[in-house]
Amino acid sequence: MYKTTNTGNNWFLQSVPVTGLFNDIFFINDTVGWAANFSSIIHTTNGGMVGIIPISNNIPERLNLFQNYPNPFNSNTNIKFEITNRHNVSIKIYDILGREVETLINEILNVGTYEINWNAENYSSGMYFIKLITDNNSAVKNMILNK
Repeated sequence: MYKTTNTGNNWFLQSVPVTGLFNDIFFINDTVGWAANFSSIIHTTNGGMVGIIPISNNIPERLNLFQNYPNPFNSNTNIKFEITNRHNVSIKIYDILGREVETLINEILNVGTYEINWNAENYSSGMYFIKLITDNNSAVKNMILNK
């Protein structure tokens, strides 16, 4: 999957956690869109691709945000989380000053365990925070980007 931020003058390879061809791609504006194949749906809110991979639909005992792996990481890291009810789920990344730098997902998800990949290739080294927010709860973990 490739991304452009300047109307096609330059293209950047995006790492997506999905293999195979996409059957459908739909964008509602320049940066928000979805792509799907027979086993996965990936979503972007910034023009780059972010894949949400459902791992299990077993009902977890509680909301859980696992530590990202690898950590420290160089450009790509995986974020695993569990939700106990159907919720509007948001995962946001913040820098050390508390500024939101990226929203990875903001959508309704069913009960289960999920994993998402964050490509931080365009960000500088340092400490970042992952915040998982649901309708009635939240969790935060820190992570280190080391380029």
